[in-house]
Amino acid sequence: SRNYVSGMVQGWNKFCFTGGIVEVDVIFPGKPNIGGLWPAIWILGNLGRATYEASTNRIWPWSYNTCNRDLQPAQELSACNVDGHYGLNAKQGRGSTEIDIVEAMMGPPGALKATEPPIANPYAAMTLQSAPGVTSRRPKEGHPPRFNATSGKDGYPVEPPQNWYRHLEYSGNTSINPYFYGTYLAPTKPKEPVQRSKKQAYQADAISAMFQLLPQHFEKKHKFRLEWQPGPGGRIDWYGQSPTASGDVEWVHAYSITDKDIDGTTGAVIPA
Repeated sequence: SRNYVSGMVQGWNKFCFTGGIVEVDVIFPGKPNIGGLWPAIWILGNLGRATYEASTNRIWPWSYNTCNRDLQPAQELSACNVDGHYGLNAKQGRGSTEIDIVEAMMGPPGALKATEPPIANPYAAMTLQSAPGVTSRRPKEGHPPRFNATSGKDGYPVEPPQNWYRHLEYSGNTSINPYFYGTYLAPTKPKEPVQRSKKQAYQADAISAMFQLLPQHFEKKHKFRLEWQPGPGGRIDWYGQSPTASGDVEWVHAYSITDKDIDGTTGAVIPA
């Protein structure tokens, strides 16, 4: 066994907003080449409360406002619900979506496979976590999405294209994150603190990018910014400061997700 210390500073139900700009000034703790810490800055819809699992069960990270009878059992606040409870609107799908502004990942140096451009430790994950997720022909962890069918040549089997978001935008030293495509919220066991039946189980997607960090990010503060335009026609953009060879910093528009891409893939929307 090992001793560890963990902490969280949160503003749950103290400061709420539904779109805009969040900018943080960050110096990451620890060493860039030593894993173990997981420093992160993220926002979560206030219908759920971080670490209170009963508040997020079948709430996190739904961002879906369509009545779908097949999905209704898995989404606590479904657009199929004709009664408005707890002061919420009837026939309005709601949830507690998560937007990760920056999550730092440290570890031994060296390029990480399946990243383009090549990304090495340390890096920052920038992620929208959303439900419902892609349920069939998902990309395999550790591999980029394959958007074309395989030909069957050279002894390889013929396989159809994989399903994933096709219009994500990356800039600078930023790659798709092929190591985390989401979480399956499976049926629970009888003695678990929250319960989900087989019909209530669901797939959540992590639509994530990897932004290259450098040792300077662990030595002095750098800014990261999220620009969030909610609802239909909206988008989410991530920005980060990166040190230059001259000792200055430059802003990088690292990553973008559009409502059109989300809606066209799963029917979910940019959270509002």
